Amino acid sequence: FVGAVESPLPYTIVTRRIGEKLSSILKREKLLEKRDDKEKKDDDEEEEEEESDEITIKPGYRTIIAYQIASAMAYLHSLKITHRDLCTNNITIDQENNARIINFATSRFVPENSLAMSFKPSSSTEFKAPEISDMEGYSKEVDVFSYSGILYELLTDTAPFSTVKKTNIETLIRKSQRPTLPEKISSDLKNLIESCWDQDPQKRPSFADIVQMMLTKTISFPQDENSDILNQFYASKKIKNVDFQACFNLIKKIQEEITNSFAYK
Repeated sequence: FVGAVESPLPYTIVTRRIGEKLSSILKREKLLEKRDDKEKKDDDEEEEEEESDEITIKPGYRTIIAYQIASAMAYLHSLKITHRDLCTNNITIDQENNARIINFATSRFVPENSLAMSFKPSSSTEFKAPEISDMEGYSKEVDVFSYSGILYELLTDTAPFSTVKKTNIETLIRKSQRPTLPEKISSDLKNLIESCWDQDPQKRPSFADIVQMMLTKTISFPQDENSDILNQFYASKKIKNVDFQACFNLIKKIQEEITNSFAYK
């Protein structure tokens, strides 16, 4: 149990710490990748078999995990809740490669006035939105910036600015500097990451937009290309998305009609 509030609505947040932190899994994936680049000895292979119980990211699931996180954050933001510490340290992955967001210690409801949210919360990562350090306030767009760091880690198996001193990362971000993206990635994935870590919070997409982009453009990580599992996942989501889009368009049309209507007196 993490906490509850009685006002304005009775919300209770319960976190299940199932699985392993995504940050730990990606670090292990990076180490295994380095080992694969070298010639392995027989005893190394035996040791790897003994570690078979450890959670690994299956082919196709890097993209699915990214989608799951964006979808969950879209739901939180729809409730006007911002996490404020979204990072791979606060994402757990279970044996089936399902992602869960944890650690809501610094989360809060988004106030109507962004100036009311100017406190700089403690964080599990140094890769934070530049506006958090400003005294002018910030809003839920800080979560989208943090999401770009998760995408970068899923892409490279390393944290953003991993070779830079932690004390210097904030300065680099405030100067609009960003980690270098690998060359061999799709333009859609590149554009998604770059839009999420845009210096201007208002230019970052919402999580609802991110989910929509992933579905319409079938964005995938290079490690997941030609994955049958990912193709099946997107196919199932697109069937649901067609129905959702039809409902969304209908609601939008009704809203337009209401806006254009007037009352007789």
